[in-house]
Amino acid sequence: RPCARSCVRKRASRGERSARARPVSRRPRPVFGAPVGHPRVLPAPRGARSLRRRPARPAACAMAAASAASVHGVRGAPVGAPDSAASTDTGAEGVAEWTVPLLDGKPPPARGGQAGLLIGNLFIVFGGTFFKEKFRYLNDLWVVDTDSMQWHKPSAEGRAPSARYGHAAAVVGTSVYVFGGKGPGSSVHNDLHRLDVERWTWSLVPSTTAPPLGRFGHSMAAVGDKLVMFGGWDGSTMFNDLWVFDTAAASWVKPAVDGPPPSPRHGHSLLLAPAANRLVVWGGWAESPRGLPDYRSDGRALNPDTMTWERLRVTGERPTGRYWHSAGMVADRYMVVCGGWGASEMDASAKEAAAASQAAGVA
Repeated sequence: RPCARSCVRKRASRGERSARARPVSRRPRPVFGAPVGHPRVLPAPRGARSLRRRPARPAACAMAAASAASVHGVRGAPVGAPDSAASTDTGAEGVAEWTVPLLDGKPPPARGGQAGLLIGNLFIVFGGTFFKEKFRYLNDLWVVDTDSMQWHKPSAEGRAPSARYGHAAAVVGTSVYVFGGKGPGSSVHNDLHRLDVERWTWSLVPSTTAPPLGRFGHSMAAVGDKLVMFGGWDGSTMFNDLWVFDTAAASWVKPAVDGPPPSPRHGHSLLLAPAANRLVVWGGWAESPRGLPDYRSDGRALNPDTMTWERLRVTGERPTGRYWHSAGMVADRYMVVCGGWGASEMDASAKEAAAASQAAGVA
């Protein structure tokens, strides 16, 4: 019957797409970032999923690299924005291949500037912004269960962070910490919130010491039970300061550091490379003497034991300068960089305007 043949074709097509979306030729190396000490099964309250510790899938690699940029993209991204992926290690094994995983459930609305990170088998997305007649800000929470490959929106209790974008997030144990970000108007935040993934509960984390200034576009990574934060922007000043939050002592400290730090910037990435015991800062939008965008393709490494900034030595072809890119650490030593905003036609127009202003004697 025609109906039967049509149904068979649909099922076959769906099976082919599923097979293409989940190729597994060999056991993947684990993605750094899944914290040690997860219970095997955690309680799943209303609408939530269980958190399990397990080796990462190929899809999890892409999810781990989505901590800084858009998961679904943002309409109106500038022309010429880079969309390539590159690794800082030219000896990376195997062949990289893009796939589009088939995800069930209702996905979150399109957005940019959100935080996205992997904790066990759960990929968590929080906040962000989108443009519809004006910029609108979000503080919703979404989760992909990478075991079932399904989106859901958990009902988290407690005091969630206010709507914002450009915030930073990191994982310590079974908790997600979110710091800073920009809200509606001129509001720039310097609050720290904690999401307990065991109980799906938000809480505001008090500090026994003065916190950093409010900012967005900064980066944050966990080293043991400490959060290391670098850089950012408050709308007028770019930072290159380094701060550490001790989650056990509930205190912020601005440590003394040796060596020249990265230039002030925002929209960069900060990753822990366990194999080298280094925190790597790369890319971002740095200050320019003429006020034009300075998209960086450089970085520096921080030794967390000695608090010393070191030159980042890399070989091979490096990615073009960019900011608001995604970056993830794979197998403790491969830094994967993807996407972001870089040189574009919009930048060329800005340069022409600056040149015209200079010729007119107003710049």
